[in-house]
Amino acid sequence: MNPLEKQFYLYMSAVVKSDRWESTDSTLPLYKEALQQTIPNYTKGDELRHEFFASNELMILNGIEIQEYKAARRQNTIRRLYFIKEYFQKKVDLDEKEK
Repeated sequence: MNPLEKQFYLYMSAVVKSDRWESTDSTLPLYKEALQQTIPNYTKGDELRHEFFASNELMILNGIEIQEYKAARRQNTIRRLYFIKEYFQKKVDLDEKEK
């Protein structure tokens, strides 16, 4: 399995577990491992300073932050979710200008 296929598999496994209301202890590691397929040096707690994120990486980051929020680790979660929202909006705006 190439890294993008593995990333997609891990991401979807985490989404299914989340939808089944499984604990964050079982879903969070899947999200993190999925993200590490394309950002190998990512560890939770890192500031989101990566210059360019692909859409799939943003979705995985969003999943990580939602799981952190559910686990009541909310200190930086809202700020990171806001960063993801702003980044995604900026990316969509750039994509629209290219058309």
